[in-house]
Amino acid sequence: MSQFIVEVVPVKLEKHPDADSLSIAFVKGWQCVVKTSDFEGKSFGAYIPIDSIVPDTYEWEFMRSRNFRVKTIKLRKVLSQGLLVPAKEGWEEGQDVTEELGVKKYEPPDPVSFGGDNAPNVAGFSYKTDIERIQNYPEVFHDKDPVIITEKIHGTNYRFGIVENVFYVGSHFNIKKHPGGSIYSLVATKYDLENRVVEAFKSYDEDVIFYAEIYGKSIQGSFTYGLTVQDFVVFDVQVNGKFVDWDELQIICERIGFKTPPVLYRGPFSLKKVEALADGLTVLGNGSHIREGVVIRSEEEQLDNYVGRKWIKMISNAYLLKEK
Repeated sequence: MSQFIVEVVPVKLEKHPDADSLSIAFVKGWQCVVKTSDFEGKSFGAYIPIDSIVPDTYEWEFMRSRNFRVKTIKLRKVLSQGLLVPAKEGWEEGQDVTEELGVKKYEPPDPVSFGGDNAPNVAGFSYKTDIERIQNYPEVFHDKDPVIITEKIHGTNYRFGIVENVFYVGSHFNIKKHPGGSIYSLVATKYDLENRVVEAFKSYDEDVIFYAEIYGKSIQGSFTYGLTVQDFVVFDVQVNGKFVDWDELQIICERIGFKTPPVLYRGPFSLKKVEALADGLTVLGNGSHIREGVVIRSEEEQLDNYVGRKWIKMISNAYLLKEK
């Protein structure tokens, strides 16, 4: 299964086109700008991926202005994605040095403005794990694999559904009281989700969880998708603990009247196609801003030894540079 890791990797440098003291290092599907002198005589380094938090210590003082969070930046006009630090003596290729360096994964909290009280956890109402970035696992898909590429919507993660005949709503990690004052409960009430789901599944006696993204006004700043209210799109459905294929997801959502993310491409996998689709304007709403990126998934549910379910994302570089 996928995991957050700071891994020791081989280092191959290329000259920076606009700075004699800098070089470009290529790691998996990423590129990092580094000080050339830091890697003189070094064959390995530890790659710290974007959306990592490094410790608030003297060693990482240069990251204070970024709140110690690793992000995509440009250094002398060249994209740099992640940090690459020289390997310490005794480190070996493939070694996990996450704990040794004290690096943690950045986990955005539920926005305070979304409000609402948390409810006790329910075992069957599982939260959704993060989707890995394709640059970390470039071998998940191969040329010609049948895939579906959808636009990644920039909002807040949402789940709702019925477990053992009880309706629940929640954010990525927390179940929220319903009825209640959270955005998650308010959206459920506004769109009558409990009655619609119960009606659709009343003859099946099944547990069903919908995984969605709430987007629109006051959710993610200027990323309103042209809305003056909040709406949601369903990107995954789990029935009795099993995720359904995309085509079945579409059938379920059409039956209930739920929106799904825009499909940008369906056909054989091509990395160039993914890269081309990751950037550009959103096709949701009025197309008033850039898209966050894309999600690539198998036409039919499949498992991979490293990432689990075969789906993966690529975030737009334009979005990463725009992100504050």
